[in-house]
Amino acid sequence: MSIEIRPSGGVLGHEILGVDLARPISDSTFADIEKAFNDCGTVVIRGQKITPEQQIAFTRRFGELDSYPAGNFALPGHDAILVVSNILENGKPIGMIDAGRNWHSDMLFTEKPPRCSLLYCLEVPQKDGVTVGDTMFASTAAAYDALPGDMKQRLAGLKTLNSFRAYTAARKDGREKAGAEFPDVVHPLVRTHPITGRKCLYLSES
Repeated sequence: MSIEIRPSGGVLGHEILGVDLARPISDSTFADIEKAFNDCGTVVIRGQKITPEQQIAFTRRFGELDSYPAGNFALPGHDAILVVSNILENGKPIGMIDAGRNWHSDMLFTEKPPRCSLLYCLEVPQKDGVTVGDTMFASTAAAYDALPGDMKQRLAGLKTLNSFRAYTAARKDGREKAGAEFPDVVHPLVRTHPITGRKCLYLSES
């Protein structure tokens, strides 16, 4: 499998071409994919048609799987896959309806957040034939790099208190009980990537 890495021109969002995730991927091909991911933080592989099993198998190449610990929106029979959807059936959402409505880092409220999230898009919203509702990404590593030196010194050693309990209590969206089960977690405001050594800001709008 010969792949091509097409830079986006921005600090992230590189496109990987020539990959079929429905087929076995060699270690060398995956190493190229992983390097592109490590280098820019967010990559896109378009036009995939994969089963849940194939999605899980590819995701597992990046490390141990984590299941989203709050809510009941796992894909039936596949606890490792979280369904994100704004579709209602019988008056109830079939997936997490508010995922991604504000800037965040996935599962920041846990003691050991996952290395990454892999999103497999099945259906995107359309309005008058135009795709709407883009999922947007920002590089907090690039944001850190852009800070002046005195601000980097000011932030060094600071920590953030991340409270899923307070978040769910404020929203009153039915997850208050789940939120109460998670103790508040402290993380460094500036984290260092364990593989690349690059520093990034680690905080969430919510």
